[in-house]
Amino acid sequence: MTEESTSPQISVSFVSEDENELGGSGILVPVDISTNQLQILCNQLLGNSDDPVPISFFTTEGAEIVDTVRKSLEKIDFETTLKLVYQPQAVFRVRPVTRCSASIPGHGEPVISAQFSPDGRGLASGSGDQTMRIWDIELELPLHTCKSHKNWVLCIAWSPDASKIASADKNGEICVWNAKSGEQMGKTLKRHKQWVTRCGIGTEKWNFDWKIMIFKLKFTKLWSGSEF
Repeated sequence: MTEESTSPQISVSFVSEDENELGGSGILVPVDISTNQLQILCNQLLGNSDDPVPISFFTTEGAEIVDTVRKSLEKIDFETTLKLVYQPQAVFRVRPVTRCSASIPGHGEPVISAQFSPDGRGLASGSGDQTMRIWDIELELPLHTCKSHKNWVLCIAWSPDASKIASADKNGEICVWNAKSGEQMGKTLKRHKQWVTRCGIGTEKWNFDWKIMIFKLKFTKLWSGSEF
């Protein structure tokens, strides 16, 4: 005989955190039922058999069922129904992209950097052709070709409000652009002596000044909008 067939049974009911009960007055299960078996049973009652989710179980006193009911509880009353509070856990699923949704030609050399705008409506790309381009994602059309760089455009960053774009190149030069018009804002920043591999634009809440932060190897430079 198996251990499950000789194990005493206990009546359990599943209760949500909102105190909604599953299983009516109780379901008889072996006292040695595991958490995996409890999850299968609870998913069946929830109608999730085809797409089960992980579930954690707790007694109404807060004790978690981590192995079997017998091993998780110090004292078991076989004459009453054991209420188990069930808590479905978050599930993150990654689905593969099986096809390209759009292909937008324009650059004359390979694209080295690209970044979507914070609002998801625009895209900026940097290329070995020494230009940065701004694209309309919804229309799948180029909006502006930004020309000031004299070497590969290695990195791009949008401002949080999607109004500005910073681009940096292999010569260590940084340009800031008006995302709507495509025009360069102020002068080109030229303090770096080597490649700029990462950049970002942020705002300061206390004075609404905007700043651009440039990362290059182990060194960081912070530029203020007033320096333009």
